[in-house]
Amino acid sequence: MLVSIAGPEVARRIMQAFGGEAVYIPRGGRAERDEAIKYEFRSLLSGGSTSMSSYRQLAKEHGLSTRRIMAIVNHRAG
Repeated sequence: MLVSIAGPEVARRIMQAFGGEAVYIPRGGRAERDEAIKYEFRSLLSGGSTSMSSYRQLAKEHGLSTRRIMAIVNHRAG
C-alpha cells in the first residue's frame, strides 16, 4: 500500500528509516476542525449563547470534552 501511495523510492526510504517499528501517522484535518469549532463558537456567542453553554454544545456535537473545546477556542496561532 505504501508503494502505491508514495511511490517506490519514497517507500524504500521510509522502510529504511522506520522498518520494523510501529509508526503513528495522524489522519490530519485537525486544523480545519479547530477552525470550524472556533467559527461555530463565535456564531453561538453572537446568537446570544453564553460561553459555557457554547463550549458544552460544541463538545457534544464534536465528540470532544468541554475542556478540549475551551483549549481549541482559546488557542492563539503564533
